[in-house]
Amino acid sequence: MAAVLEVVAHPSGPWLVKAGGFLYAVPPGLGRALRPLAGRRPEDRELRACLSGARSGPTEDPLAPEIETWVGELSRALESPSVVKIKGRQADRPIRFRMPLIPARWVRLLAGRLQFLTGNRSLVAMTLLASAGYLVAGSGPAGFSWDLGTLGGGLGLFLMSAVWHELGHAAALVRSGYPAGGIGAGILFVIPVLFADVTSVGVLPRTGRLRVDVSGVVFQLAAGGLFMAAAGWTGVPVVAAQALVLAGSSALLAVAWSLFPFIRSDGYWLLCDLLGLDDLDGPPTKPPSPGLRIFLVVYQLANTLFLLLIGIYFPCRILGLMLVLAGRLGISQDSPEAKWLAVAAGVALVGMMGVGIIRKMAVLIRSAMSLARGH
Repeated sequence: MAAVLEVVAHPSGPWLVKAGGFLYAVPPGLGRALRPLAGRRPEDRELRACLSGARSGPTEDPLAPEIETWVGELSRALESPSVVKIKGRQADRPIRFRMPLIPARWVRLLAGRLQFLTGNRSLVAMTLLASAGYLVAGSGPAGFSWDLGTLGGGLGLFLMSAVWHELGHAAALVRSGYPAGGIGAGILFVIPVLFADVTSVGVLPRTGRLRVDVSGVVFQLAAGGLFMAAAGWTGVPVVAAQALVLAGSSALLAVAWSLFPFIRSDGYWLLCDLLGLDDLDGPPTKPPSPGLRIFLVVYQLANTLFLLLIGIYFPCRILGLMLVLAGRLGISQDSPEAKWLAVAAGVALVGMMGVGIIRKMAVLIRSAMSLARGH
């Protein structure tokens, strides 16, 4: 975010203040006091004076109790007790090599047009239609061909469903009265992913956060069901039908992956919001109930096992692919060249994900032991 003050009004809830790369939820009174200073840098004396004057007045609209207060370097400038620093979920996701794809202004424009699809009835209707599409589609045309036309068409349609997924999250956030950011791409572990900046979700009550969590999933599921149903329509060319089946199947796999609770994606945040927690990887900020304590210990140990398997599987898989590549390049798998190629791939993989996995496993084990001891 730009290092200038931005003020975002809300008709009924807290206002948002973007300052110095951080996002804050503030009472409407403080938001109105800051609005004339929009565009200023957070260190300006006039801004600090305005904050001092606003703090001397009565506090309006206390924030939802589910929201945790974070202390950062700008808390000295926004130190009112009614101000909450919003923790960005995207910043917590281990996505590397991030690249912006769709600017925030376009995302907000599209999300504003699509927000009607994130109502309860619309989400249920899209889920039912998607289920019907997958159930009646069958397997598509016989003799599936992996030619360039099928692969290119299927990949293009799948990417459209992935962008549609992120627009679903953004539309649900806009429906709640808060702006969404841009859509970008990056690498999660070694898998390319898309993401939407929905940092403002942290200011929503639990029902609003749950709506943002599920909307993207339902959007992509509906797109996949539509692809599968269209593949069975009479008169659709075989290549097009196969591309539709490939895109629909890939969309379903992507939805299942996003709901996997051990990665910081939709399933993880959905579970957090259902349990009323900010994080599943460490001890909760408040003493948990016995049932929640047991659940967190089991979850964290299972997540550790998952990371261990990932840490073994991916290096072995990459090693095998490198040896196959060496063979296709005319290099014997037993030659020094092939071994150096495999070593280089292993070093690159450890650099990309190995250190992060080891660190994450240490955090999970330490937290599970602390919870098991009742701390």
